[in-house]
Amino acid sequence: ASGSNLTITTPNAVWVHGNVSSGFINISQASVVFVNSTGRINASGLGYAAGGGPGAGTGSCHAGGGYGGRGGNGPGTGGSSYGTAADGGAQWGSGGGGGCWPGGNGGGRIRVNATVINVTGTIESVGVGRNDGGPGSGGGITLVGTNVTISGVINATGGSYNNGGFGGGGRITINAINLNVIGNIIATSPTGTNQGTNGTVFLEF
Repeated sequence: ASGSNLTITTPNAVWVHGNVSSGFINISQASVVFVNSTGRINASGLGYAAGGGPGAGTGSCHAGGGYGGRGGNGPGTGGSSYGTAADGGAQWGSGGGGGCWPGGNGGGRIRVNATVINVTGTIESVGVGRNDGGPGSGGGITLVGTNVTISGVINATGGSYNNGGFGGGGRITINAINLNVIGNIIATSPTGTNQGTNGTVFLEF
């Protein structure tokens, strides 16, 4: 994968007020993880590099990468989906096809495990869009907690492209005993010509 790893293991509270960015962000055993309105846990574009990953776009050029959903076709063939909806954060998103020009990276991995998770800001792992080569797929996000509230945005969309195939959507998994969602949870492929397929959103509570 393209980015570095960030692991936080603590019984204490984790408060996110700014941008936390890495290819694999793993927060575990925390009492509380709070992402405030200006906070961002971000693995966008930090998954598999262009042309890499199990769902890489193939062929000549412009093909989108796949993960939760299949990548859109350009002259090349969009990448296939892989992994499981029950644990979206287990995999990185795949890169788009190159050939004619460099493709875009897929989204990275995010795993958050805490007693209380409250997201008023953003958790995202988005594929990189391109103006030339194929865009990357959305990445993987898994949230596990007793009480989970989403009033902000959880985003694992694929990357967009003006002329070729779009990146497939990623995978988002939320496992909670008490789940309250009043925000947006998105794992789609951008809408347009040569659209890929949407990814998965798996809610278990």
